Amino acid sequence: MRLILQLLMICVIAAGVGLGLTALAVRHPPALDIIQDGAWVAIAKEGAPEVDAYALAALAHRGEVPHSIADGLTFRAKDDDEGNALSGSCTYMISGTVPSVRLWSLGAYDLDGNRLANPAERFGYTNVDAVRDADGAVHIAVSPEALPGDWLPVSPGLNFILVLRLYDTTAAAISGGRAAPELPAIRRIGCNT
Repeated sequence: MRLILQLLMICVIAAGVGLGLTALAVRHPPALDIIQDGAWVAIAKEGAPEVDAYALAALAHRGEVPHSIADGLTFRAKDDDEGNALSGSCTYMISGTVPSVRLWSLGAYDLDGNRLANPAERFGYTNVDAVRDADGAVHIAVSPEALPGDWLPVSPGLNFILVLRLYDTTAAAISGGRAAPELPAIRRIGCNT
């Protein structure tokens, strides 16, 4: 009887460790086959049949359907350019040029990949509605409080991620060479404490 209880205890511990490691790998997949520019990170073959199992599991966990590799590339940022987690208690400026693609979109999401609810009902920007300066750069403020110019609202006090999707075969070609395009900077302006 004692042997059976010991075997049962070993099985329970092994199952707990296995399930815990699986949950960790799905929520925080290892950085395999990535393209990175500053805080922006993309999985090189996210929409390809040969995507790694960890990236595929993370996509399934978030309920996302990846772009086909021929359609584009998705960059995500969970930190600013200084390495600080993006927080709804802070204000950020996303500045710079976006690579020349047919269409791009930028949005803020919670850590589970859901759109951030906000009273302004502003969920993102695209190349169609973002204002550009004389050099072609965008300047989009990300803040819980309304700001002049292009403003992307976030929920106060809630950590979030930024998602920049590049739609075009040019963007897909970037993933083949593993060289990230130059993407806009994510600079923290200040925080409410």
